[in-house]
Amino acid sequence: TPGPLLLFAFVALLTGIVVGVRISRLWLVLTVAGRVAGLSAALLVLLGAPDWEWRSGFSPGGELIHLRLDGVSALFLALLCVGGGTGAVYAREYWSEHHYPDSAPRGRAWWSALVLSMGLVLTVSNGLHFLIVWELFAICAFFLITLDRQRHEVRAAGWLYLAASHAGTVCLFAFFSTLAARTGSWELDSMRERADLAPVFWLALAGFGVKAGV
Repeated sequence: TPGPLLLFAFVALLTGIVVGVRISRLWLVLTVAGRVAGLSAALLVLLGAPDWEWRSGFSPGGELIHLRLDGVSALFLALLCVGGGTGAVYAREYWSEHHYPDSAPRGRAWWSALVLSMGLVLTVSNGLHFLIVWELFAICAFFLITLDRQRHEVRAAGWLYLAASHAGTVCLFAFFSTLAARTGSWELDSMRERADLAPVFWLALAGFGVKAGV
């Protein structure tokens, strides 16, 4: 089933954040293995396995953690796994410790954190927690952009990205909070088959569009 595969992918990436600053080969093995597991879970759903769901027994922020992998999220998760794995293989040589001894270890850790947060963005099914992992995704991307922080233009690009990203986050916050107010829940399942909520999705289009444009 997709559940154990996703759990392995999560643990592998989480471990990669820790070991990435010290052991590049182990980091690469964990990252690729985690992405293979995530890709396998996504393919299972795409090939006909039932949608996977998990709810926690605790409630950060007053909301239970709700993860869901359906056909749509599985498609994007498959793309993320391919990009995350191949990107790690490429980055280990492109941004190697031989040429960048100070920033390469940080880059490996931030890459694992970025892929992990993006995976959560695709599977979380609660608007409040979506906003939290979306913010983590933006922060990880900022630190990756500014790895070569000694250069002024790199720092400027990083701050521009962060500002634009948070402009999109404002739209997304308005979108999810409006949905919660209209449906009485932060759960995204509650918006299914609610045609009256269609105009609200312009806020989501604006939020995601700003992010994509950056």
